[in-house]
Amino acid sequence: MLQGNSTSFSEDFDLSVIDLEKAPDLVEKYQLKTAPVTIVEEMFFLNGEYGPQQLEHGIEAVKTGNSKKIVKNLLENRQKGILTEHLSQGTLSFEPLLDIITLPGEMQLRMGAMLVLQEMVEQGGKTGRKVLTTLHDSLDKCIEDPYSAEDLVYLLGQVGNNETIKILSNMLPETSGEMKEVVEEALESLA
Repeated sequence: MLQGNSTSFSEDFDLSVIDLEKAPDLVEKYQLKTAPVTIVEEMFFLNGEYGPQQLEHGIEAVKTGNSKKIVKNLLENRQKGILTEHLSQGTLSFEPLLDIITLPGEMQLRMGAMLVLQEMVEQGGKTGRKVLTTLHDSLDKCIEDPYSAEDLVYLLGQVGNNETIKILSNMLPETSGEMKEVVEEALESLA
């Protein structure tokens, strides 16, 4: 049992040690490749050895519902399924994924975020429509960064709708070079 000793949290948290050889269902569910791993409320993963401060940060992120930290952590730990589940249930916000796909560098995180967003749009429903509308709006914000814009246009080419075709068609005359090619490919995918 870990008892909080700082102002960041004051509740008691039960921690269990599980022999992964005796729990193959957990290994499969979380796609665990290394041990030890600590999982906080199925929302925050800590791999290997870490100090109490890292555990405090993970617990605090979960306790306060810090979607940005939790989403990034789940992507870093390749927990796309768990992340998608939380996003679909509304226990996490999808907006941090949009921030991640516009990060310079961080290719692995960006690709993970794009895959999760694609899956959410493909699931349809209210959440899928909201994600797609937000992706349309995000295009204006990331146009200064060609890599982010290209990634977003590519994603829209995979999951877009008639509104996406209008937006990309209006963009086409203003683009050149590689960006123009990406927009054309996205429009072809949507046709």
